[in-house]
Amino acid sequence: MGIDGCAKVLLFSIIFSSCATQKRGPEFRADLSLVRPYSFELENEKPLPAPYVATFSKNGKKLFFVASEHLSLKRYPNALEAPILRTISKLFSEEHPQVVIVEGLNTAEEISPKSMIAPSDKCEASRYANGCGEPIFAINQARKSTADYITGEPVEATILKEALNSGYSTEDVLGYYLVRQIPQFKRQNNFSMSSFSKQVDHYLKSFRRDLGVDLQFGFSEFRNWYSLRMPKPRDFLDIENDDTAPDAGPGATYIQRISHTVSLSRDRAVVKTIERMLNRYDRVLVVYGGSHLITEEPALKAMLGSPLYAKPF
Repeated sequence: MGIDGCAKVLLFSIIFSSCATQKRGPEFRADLSLVRPYSFELENEKPLPAPYVATFSKNGKKLFFVASEHLSLKRYPNALEAPILRTISKLFSEEHPQVVIVEGLNTAEEISPKSMIAPSDKCEASRYANGCGEPIFAINQARKSTADYITGEPVEATILKEALNSGYSTEDVLGYYLVRQIPQFKRQNNFSMSSFSKQVDHYLKSFRRDLGVDLQFGFSEFRNWYSLRMPKPRDFLDIENDDTAPDAGPGATYIQRISHTVSLSRDRAVVKTIERMLNRYDRVLVVYGGSHLITEEPALKAMLGSPLYAKPF
């Protein structure tokens, strides 16, 4: 074969190789149909008490999923001594994650959103008092180590759409969002009977903005909604975690049924975010409540294999 012929073969090989590389799909794909709806029975599947870590490994990639126990200033007045914060700190210092996926932000798919810098600085200055939790702590650990951070939450419009398609109203979603917040107020000592109505109005205004809705639904409307929808506990100030847990069983309350719809949407979004981050980074950390891991784990196992479990603290 002449030089021209060799050159043509070489050129063809380069073009073919380039096309083949461009057509390669992502290395990891999650089957979202494997994400399970939450039920109280699934709690029996937890291998360890929260907080604990499930470490998945495949093809040189690692996923560290921290099954969180949400930070409670009642239990740990010095937040930095809480096992959940110590667990996150240990993972950053020993495993050097390149990105952390955190719970509860309304920042869509933006990586390392600058809108979180000011509130994160404020939380660190307060040593994680006054409503700060483990997601903000994880963000600050990421910033110190030059890692990225992102939320796993779906956009609020998606949640509202799924709730409306399931027969719920916008007021139902707003009411659920507030009820879900009450146990957190208590955990973080961010709760005052004297100022509760103003606190409610502030949060509901924020929730309306996040959902992109314009309707009158403040403290007064919330009280009326609650009295119609929630026979127990009679007083919304008595709400605890289990009262807002997802449940679609025959004994489920109205709030628990809404939570069932919203939680499944959230868990699928988290798994999809994990998939995207694994196709971009080698070491991915997730910091989400322990119930999220047990619902998402079948999809994660199918994608990555069985994890190793550990409880550092």
